[in-house]
Amino acid sequence: MKLKLLIFSFLAMADAAIFAQEEEICVLDTLVVETVAHPTAYEQRVKHRRERWLDLCPSLGIVQYAGDMGMVSAGFGWDYGRRERWETHVAVGFLPKELGPNADVMLTLRENMVPWSFGLGRRTWADPQGVGSLGNPLPWSRRAAVSFEPAVFTLFINTIFDDEFWIHEPDKYNGGSYYRFPSKIRFHAGLGSRLSLNIPQARRRHFDRVSFYYVLSTYDLAIINALPNEKISLGDILTLGFGVQYKFF
Repeated sequence: MKLKLLIFSFLAMADAAIFAQEEEICVLDTLVVETVAHPTAYEQRVKHRRERWLDLCPSLGIVQYAGDMGMVSAGFGWDYGRRERWETHVAVGFLPKELGPNADVMLTLRENMVPWSFGLGRRTWADPQGVGSLGNPLPWSRRAAVSFEPAVFTLFINTIFDDEFWIHEPDKYNGGSYYRFPSKIRFHAGLGSRLSLNIPQARRRHFDRVSFYYVLSTYDLAIINALPNEKISLGDILTLGFGVQYKFF
């Protein structure tokens, strides 16, 4: 009889302990649910403002040799739009004294449009967080190890920091009726191609992608001079430039 009472008491104590533990879990679950609340309107506005500021951070870096932007130029930029087909670059170029009357600095604002991109080589997963419910990478996260952009259309404008060039023609040139154009600002158009190395997520350190490109460009004054002059060939008005573009994120 005493043994039965002892067993009954032990079972009762075990049931009480399990019940108390379940109540504690329920309380903890309730606390967690109450703690993880929906963001307030103020918190949402702060989040959106931070995202807008982050959009202003440059996502690209460029280094270029020649190409109507100085002998050597470097700058930063942004890519945006559907599939990041649009790019805006700001670059500072250096023109040594050997190529002109003075050593000059140039400032360039450039807009690129990349309509097509073709993947080459083995495909990798762009982001390991892009996984489905079964832990498999989603199809949209796949990208080729190498991509080729056969046509990169570009328009850019630049200026040179030198007092010998002007926006408004000086009076010594007949008060604006001699040259009839500003020598300090040039408008350019160009076309090129680009080969990009897409770095896998596990191997990224500083860049998401590294691109090598060339661009053939010309400018407004060269076209104006070439149109009435048959002796000026297409090769005389085109400039070739080479560059490297880095995508940070």
